[in-house]
Amino acid sequence: KGCCVMRAIAVIDANYGDAGKGLVTDYLCATHGAGIVVRFNGGANAGHTVVEPAANNSCHRRHVFSHIGSGAFQGVPTYLSKYFVCNPILFLKEYDELCKIGCKPVVYVSRDCLVTTFADMIINQTLEQQRGSNNRHGSCGVGLNETIVRNEVDGLRFTMADVWDNKITKIEYILREICDKYSIFRTGLAIPASNMHDNFMCDLYRFANIVHRAVYIPNFGEPIIFEGAQGLLL
Repeated sequence: KGCCVMRAIAVIDANYGDAGKGLVTDYLCATHGAGIVVRFNGGANAGHTVVEPAANNSCHRRHVFSHIGSGAFQGVPTYLSKYFVCNPILFLKEYDELCKIGCKPVVYVSRDCLVTTFADMIINQTLEQQRGSNNRHGSCGVGLNETIVRNEVDGLRFTMADVWDNKITKIEYILREICDKYSIFRTGLAIPASNMHDNFMCDLYRFANIVHRAVYIPNFGEPIIFEGAQGLLL
């Protein structure tokens, strides 16, 4: 009694990826009038290519969706759930690319989303290089797993809630700790001081101002499309 039941569709790849999850999400949004696309796992590691058919002799639009849900060409907003890992640097790159081709996506983000820093990406890439050509994991180097691992360390966890609550001192302290002690612990090397810190803080707050805060999935109608990020067998 009093329970609201909504129709949902999950787009999941049961194999190793490259199964057309972006194309399927775009198709479902176009044919089912989706209310919102939910990214419920992964992060900037996704690469979902969608090509929009040309209309009225115009050029078609093509984009490889990473952060943003693959329903954006259909005007369907995106929700990044608390199980999604935000990468402000790569989000802004994607957002600007979409705006250039006439698509301004609407994105909602959970306050509980973990945040990838430039340092997480550097540690990820350094570890992959240190493994040598024969032992590499095949990482795409965007710092997804490094973010998850780092956030399990006491004192090094921060989420979008910290950004929106303006906890600048806490975030800057964490960045210094990652670049120094934590990076040495993970790779044996510190990350040298540079302008990357200031650039990241600018990106972080620009990202926070572009997206919308949300605790729960916004109700824009149904169905809700859950877009998976990678194959289950990976």
